[in-house]
Amino acid sequence: AGKFLVNVTEERNCALFLNKTVDYEEVESYKIEVDLISLQGFLNKEFSRTQVSINVVDINDNKPFFIRANNVEDKFYAAIPHTAPLASTIIQIKADDKDSGKFGKIKYLLRGNQSEDYFSIDPTSGIVKTKRSVEEVDNADPFRFTVVTRDNPNATTDFNSIEAPLIINLIRPVNRLILAIGDAKPDDVAGKIDTVTQVIQEQSGLIVGVEKLNVREFVGENGTLEVDPAGTDIWFYVIDPETDTILPVNHTLVQKLILDKSAMTNITFDVSGQIKQTAFNIHEPLMTPKIKTASIATLNGEVFPYALIIIACIIFILGIVGIIYICVSWSRYKSFKDQMQRQYVVPASPARYDSVYVEPNLKEYETQVLQMCVPVDDQDDYNDLHLDFSNKNHTFSLENVSYITKDNNITKYGQQSPVSSESATTARASSVGEHILSNSMGHPLSRDHIYQRSSDDEEMNASPTNENVMFREKKDYSHMGFTY
Repeated sequence: AGKFLVNVTEERNCALFLNKTVDYEEVESYKIEVDLISLQGFLNKEFSRTQVSINVVDINDNKPFFIRANNVEDKFYAAIPHTAPLASTIIQIKADDKDSGKFGKIKYLLRGNQSEDYFSIDPTSGIVKTKRSVEEVDNADPFRFTVVTRDNPNATTDFNSIEAPLIINLIRPVNRLILAIGDAKPDDVAGKIDTVTQVIQEQSGLIVGVEKLNVREFVGENGTLEVDPAGTDIWFYVIDPETDTILPVNHTLVQKLILDKSAMTNITFDVSGQIKQTAFNIHEPLMTPKIKTASIATLNGEVFPYALIIIACIIFILGIVGIIYICVSWSRYKSFKDQMQRQYVVPASPARYDSVYVEPNLKEYETQVLQMCVPVDDQDDYNDLHLDFSNKNHTFSLENVSYITKDNNITKYGQQSPVSSESATTARASSVGEHILSNSMGHPLSRDHIYQRSSDDEEMNASPTNENVMFREKKDYSHMGFTY
């Protein structure tokens, strides 16, 4: 009402003017009646009234806006465990637009240096998820991005957009706090999380985020970790609004604003009053020693793969060292061998001759001829043996034998060598033996009692070491009938 105005133009026509602004999102069409007033009798009453329908055209006249749950007007805060798997949901960005139709549709974009590496955002729902593991990130600084929301997503013109910073921190064990609710199950507390975070933020002045809800845990009388199904543990973290960094439990702000006795009392009192449940404590996650056997089993299961890797690395390193040692030793050996070869000149290979086969020499026999001069006896002496029957030793003595050197002439064999009586006796016996042997064989008696020389005396050679020794080859005496 009052948005349209009727007036008469200079041409005496009826003009309809817009008196107030209209919005398609409020009223899409209007129907109004226009009455024509004139002097009585000039116009028929049936034609003095008309109905006008006005349709409002929709235009993109509204910008989208963000819906924030943590009552922070200019930023979005989120956190994710540093061990979160791939495709883990971090936060859902929500925005709205008062326009209708295509002008009211929203599209989400994520901008930032690391946005494409670690995180992604669904363009329709605004859900931010992880694209890869963040466990390898050691930097304690948060991830900083910019969330862009625009309407009329398919148009290149005639659209509106807004931006807001997105801060993502990594939750580690040192950042976790637990608010214990004694008489409410996790399902009952889940619908009151926004109220709990708002109370803690108002009391502490820090940005609060809830990580998860679990059944309440406590340490029993025997020191073991026990569970209370009727209670709830709210796991939360706090962020410094000035630095946008998640705070560890031992930080001075956390100790002063949350874990201090008076601050904790105020927080639990206000939370209990708001959610109508009993919040009685804020503490760090409980850490209790496990059973020794279970600890050993868990330790073995966790350490065994690393132990195998360490052993494999040690074997690999020792193998490389051994190979290097062998190579160095072989190189030193080759160098030493080359050096030794350079010190000695290898003689030229001698001339090769044909093989010579030498027949073994026949066994040589050494014949020692002892030439003696024996005095010639008379003829009558042959008949008388002149045997001596005295006790005197009649053994032949070599001392009574005189040898003839090779300097003596053979013609001198007839000369008598001086002999003793014993030698003479022996000589006579020898002569008698020779005389008897000669007569028995039918040969005339030779008066020359010198040993007869064989016809091959000319082939005899004197010994090079003993001039009294003559050598000749072995003779065959088998025809003489003697047996040796």
